[in-house]
Parts: sequence; structure tokens; C-alpha cells
Amino acid sequence: MILFLFVAIGAIVLYKSGYFSRPAPSIVAQETPAVEESPAAEKVEEKFEETPEFLVALKRNTDRFMKEYDLNGDGVVTMDEIKSVIQQIATVLDEDGNEVEGEAVPDAAAERLAKQMITKRDLDGDGVISYEEAEADMAEMMRRNSKAP
Repeated sequence: MILFLFVAIGAIVLYKSGYFSRPAPSIVAQETPAVEESPAAEKVEEKFEETPEFLVALKRNTDRFMKEYDLNGDGVVTMDEIKSVIQQIATVLDEDGNEVEGEAVPDAAAERLAKQMITKRDLDGDGVISYEEAEADMAEMMRRNSKAP
């Protein structure tokens, strides 16, 4: 039950936050293993051109992420801010996928999701997501999504 809630909460949080341009996946793993880039992916990366439209969309998406997650406006996103956003926008679902009214997201689940977000995006290891780190992650996702088969 807890794993199901964690998976459902993760998918809903990411979808409702608008962080991804694609629909939320139906299953979110607890730990995302490191994936090595394939030679084909490297070729796609080499061919990708950052057009003016791409740069405008990148700035817009990064600004939206920072506006939604940087709750105190200090220019970085902390684990506590991510947990707070998760608990504000997440919906708890039962085993059948129905929303459970009045049910709060368990702190442990919100903390795991927040830790995953920080770990994936915190490039300099300072424990927070800066604008530059958010922008780098957003650019990577946008490149990957634009070249998806």
C-alpha cells in the first residue's frame, strides 16, 4: 500500500507541477539507477541545435519550476521546499487509483521524492537546486524529448 501511494504520489506531483512536458508516467520507481548514454544518444546530442525557440522554452520552463518550488524566493530550491510543494499538490490514491479525500501525503514519501529530486539535479553537491542546475536538467529533458523516436 505504501509503495503504491509513493508511486502514485510521485507521478501526480510531477504531472501537476508541470515540470515535464510529457504526461506523467503511470509508474515511478523508488530509485532511478544511473543510465549510461548510448552511442546513439551521443550522436543525437551532437546534432541537437539550441534554436532561439528552444532557449525561450528553456527559460520559460526553468522559471516556472523555480517559481513553483523556490517558495521563499532565495534563488535555490531546498528539500523542505520540495516536500512542502509535494504535500500541497499531491493526491493520495487508494489501490484502485481513486483519490482519497482528506488524506495527507505521508512525510516519509514526500521526503523520499524530495531527496530524489535534489540528488538528480544537485550538480555541485551543496544540497539545493540552483537556477543553473534546474536549467541544465530542464535542457537535458527538453533535448531528450525533442529527439525521442
